[in-house]
Amino acid sequence: MTPADLRELSGRPAWSKHVVLWVGRRPKLETLLDGKPVQWLDMLDLFDEDETLPVDDDERRDEIERRLAERLMALRPTGGGRSILCVSNAAVLARWKVSLQPFFEFFGGSRTMAILTLDGAMSAGRWQPQLESQLEYQPDGTRRYLTSCLADPTQVYAEQE
Repeated sequence: MTPADLRELSGRPAWSKHVVLWVGRRPKLETLLDGKPVQWLDMLDLFDEDETLPVDDDERRDEIERRLAERLMALRPTGGGRSILCVSNAAVLARWKVSLQPFFEFFGGSRTMAILTLDGAMSAGRWQPQLESQLEYQPDGTRRYLTSCLADPTQVYAEQE
């Protein structure tokens, strides 16, 4: 789907369990969402830079899921206002096969929406050292995994195809 489709979706008076995928640059997404109540969550911020993480992939996934649920609970809007959560570095979710269920639970309502963002490879200096050696940005595989986890796999919006 196109950026115009995402702008239309974000402008609707109500959403229905929308967790969607944006493939494109952050500045373009910010322009599309201008004037809307947006919060950003960087998946890399779930961990301190010098923190030791579990070595086992399953244990690491469990830890990411636990911290993600805690952070989403803290970010969950209170009251009746609308809120869009944009999640940067969603490749972390794909690398460890993290479930998207917490996004549906905490940001999948008629007044909330989550947008997982894939904006290309980042410079190695931005990754925390404990993730850098284990995470390669593989656009096709990452996109395929995240798309397969969406409630509606057509909810992929791309800056350009």
